[in-house]
Amino acid sequence: MFPITKRQEILLSLLTLHWQGGMELKRKLEEAVGRTLVIGTFYSDIGILEQLCFAERRLIEPPDSQKRLRGGHPIAEFRLTNDGLHQQARYSEKEKGSLTPMVPEQAS
Repeated sequence: MFPITKRQEILLSLLTLHWQGGMELKRKLEEAVGRTLVIGTFYSDIGILEQLCFAERRLIEPPDSQKRLRGGHPIAEFRLTNDGLHQQARYSEKEKGSLTPMVPEQAS
């Protein structure tokens, strides 16, 4: 299992409480170290996962290629490494399914 901060643990617990698939998502996160995990879900759930990423203030790199929406649901792409959870991109209906790369945060 990859290292997880207390804040991430709390946010995953909230996700588990508010989204029926939360436990399945948590299992996928634990098993996906080093791989890209693409999640198609509700915007509020993607928001919680984005908080997990930004809470760690990690640099986020966009993926190599564009992906399209399937079934009209928003899709977010996350990559797990041994040092944490990173969001790579978000796909939105507003951009007609086009890639919205996440901009790396500026180091302070």
